[in-house]
Amino acid sequence: MGKMIYWELDYVLSCIFWGLFLMLVYDVLRIERRVWRRGSIWVSIEDILYWSFAAIGTFRLFYQQDNGVIRWFAIAVTFLMMLLMNRFISKWTVPLISRILRIPVQFFEKMVKRIVGFFQRILKVCIEQLKLKRKKATMKKKERQEERQKKRKEQEEQERQKQQKREEQREKERQQKEQKKKEKKKSSKSKNENKKIRSKRENEKKKK
Repeated sequence: MGKMIYWELDYVLSCIFWGLFLMLVYDVLRIERRVWRRGSIWVSIEDILYWSFAAIGTFRLFYQQDNGVIRWFAIAVTFLMMLLMNRFISKWTVPLISRILRIPVQFFEKMVKRIVGFFQRILKVCIEQLKLKRKKATMKKKERQEERQKKRKEQEEQERQKQQKREEQREKERQQKEQKKKEKKKSSKSKNENKKIRSKRENEKKKK
């Protein structure tokens, strides 16, 4: 009979400590959620993992204490201890610890934000400098292309002018040749006429 009472007492104490432990773990999760804000998806994943751990641990407790036999008073004691801890301890400790931990976390978050903001500004300045350099490079490239096009146009214009001068020079030479030919023809005609006149005069003299 004493062994049975001792076993029952040990079983109840195990359920009490298990209920306190489960509530303590959930309090840690609640404190973590208050200190570090997160989305509903991550909270749901944490809840699923927590209740899976609670179910497996409860079944292990039942298996070790009573070969897997489910006793309703054990579940009631575990659940009651969780409610009592939540009502009289967690109600005050969770907000208090969350506020205490939130102070250094907020300071750390501000410092991280400032550091990140500082590096973002540096990165922004670097990006602007790179954009400015690229813009200058493209401007220089355009200027070089414009200069090359201008030089090409000037060269083409010079070549055209040279070609025009050559054509003009050829035209002048052709005209000069034609002029010389005309002059030669005129001179030959005048010589022939003079010869005719002389011959006429000689013939007239002979007749007389």
